[in-house]
Amino acid sequence: REGGDDEMGFLESVFSYVFGDGNPNGDVEERRIALVAEMIRREGGAVTAEQLAPFCDDAPLPLTAEGKLGEERVYVDESFVLPIVTQLDGEPQVTEEGDIVYTFPELMTSAATTTPMSPVSSERMEERRRESRVLKRAGLDDDAPASMIKRLLEMNGIRTRGALERSDLIDILEDVLPDEKESGQEQVDVSDPTLLLEREYKFSLASGGQTILAGLLGVVNLGGALYLGNILGQYALYGVQMPSYYGLVQQFFPLLLGYAVLFNAIPLVRNFWIQ
Repeated sequence: REGGDDEMGFLESVFSYVFGDGNPNGDVEERRIALVAEMIRREGGAVTAEQLAPFCDDAPLPLTAEGKLGEERVYVDESFVLPIVTQLDGEPQVTEEGDIVYTFPELMTSAATTTPMSPVSSERMEERRRESRVLKRAGLDDDAPASMIKRLLEMNGIRTRGALERSDLIDILEDVLPDEKESGQEQVDVSDPTLLLEREYKFSLASGGQTILAGLLGVVNLGGALYLGNILGQYALYGVQMPSYYGLVQQFFPLLLGYAVLFNAIPLVRNFWIQ
């Protein structure tokens, strides 16, 4: 998270430091299956190993007819597609030409019953992706209102006369922005749902300063527990049972020490695990 209103509170940042914020790639397998299923539907429910290969982890490099690496996508061993074929209830079939095709009856049925997306809807989705890219290049959110876009243009001395709609303002903004290639900002559009990208697994989403403070808190906590243990150990050495509140602290000291150790050990183990 970045600064401002989205910055974590202190307790939230401590929790993030100790336990993390979850694996951002925990749903990769679900997204993979969803994308494969969508591709199979588009192909009418029957695909080849070459079409499934981009979605498989262990897909080998394609070979030419002579058995050498090349551009012709030929696979001698197609066992790498079995996990996906099994999950989607696919069936291998051999064509008259001797090629292996994987058919998916359920997806074939859904592809036949699903209403095709109209050209207008498809064009509108592409238009929305274009607008999203333009707004991100200008440092604005995807849902930035027309008033904010107009204000940004006017602050930079750009006339907006004649721009009646939000889309008109975005068009003007796109014209005045430097070309993506020239500005070095060309990059993959991660908002495109057809892409299967793994996100960076960060140690914590808290800011650097908050992470340092949480780490210092853990060190102080452990140091205090060890210091307290040293004092209590002197009394325990002589078999002295401390009265009242101090006796309660003496009794529950192992829990306090365990808490301090875990406060530092859990982030340390997580850091090695992530790396």
